[in-house]
Amino acid sequence: MRKILFRGKDLETGEWRFGNLILTNKGKDASIGAQYPDLETSAFFTYDVDPETVCQSTEMYDGTKWDDLTSSEQSDESFECCGGDHYAGIRTAEIHWNGRLIFDGDIVKVSSSCACMAEKGIFIVKIMIEHDFAGFALVSDYKQNYETYPMCGCDQSHYKKIGNIFDNPDILNNHELD
Repeated sequence: MRKILFRGKDLETGEWRFGNLILTNKGKDASIGAQYPDLETSAFFTYDVDPETVCQSTEMYDGTKWDDLTSSEQSDESFECCGGDHYAGIRTAEIHWNGRLIFDGDIVKVSSSCACMAEKGIFIVKIMIEHDFAGFALVSDYKQNYETYPMCGCDQSHYKKIGNIFDNPDILNNHELD
């Protein structure tokens, strides 16, 4: 069975939580449920999260290499960007590293044009449902010329996750990154 990973910001701590999405009160309240296996038992925790910050994983990774991470990122067991068998914020070993996991709401820098994109630059990852497309897309809605590109057909090395719309909205106004 396929696991669909979600994230949301903890209402108490403001930290990102990763796991299964649990909606209550007709979708007005949200929690993230996560199972953390250890050597003796498996524990299941739920965290109340801000429903406005809930984002679904694209199941795609950016091109970040293990050596590009800081030593703090490499040793942080709750680090969100972990690749490989990453689930519920558990860090896998360097040998399983696939890149930073990309979620709806992330800000991604595209380094070069590829099969389905006419331009490079800074984009927001969004879930899109339009007339002829449903899925994750790269959207340049911070620009005058609104463009949407499906997240497909590009090698992950073209993507670099540089933030998200909740923690780093200022990135979208920083034209030096274009």
